[in-house]
Amino acid sequence: MSEDNTIPPEDDGVLDAQDTLESDDLEYDPLDAGIAPPEHWSPAESFGNTAEEAHRGESLDQLLSEEEPDIDPDALDQEEEDDELRGLDNELEDLDEKLEGM
Repeated sequence: MSEDNTIPPEDDGVLDAQDTLESDDLEYDPLDAGIAPPEHWSPAESFGNTAEEAHRGESLDQLLSEEEPDIDPDALDQEEEDDELRGLDNELEDLDEKLEGM
């Protein structure tokens, strides 16, 4: 059996220069900039976060207002085809106008 007698380098806890946040090419300290919270809906804004709301429950109107209709993939395909055909019609009309102007 061969033993590996190599000793790994000690970790003294000091970062290498390339791993630090201090840099001469930064115009500001990234830690001073802070964090901008996301601008989207949070679950904390929903109904039922208090004991009273949880006990009372959501009304039918509230539940219905949160519903989203199902998306029909066939309808989407048809809309895309219609848009493409409208675009082709516009191109043909433009070409007709150019030919008439000659």
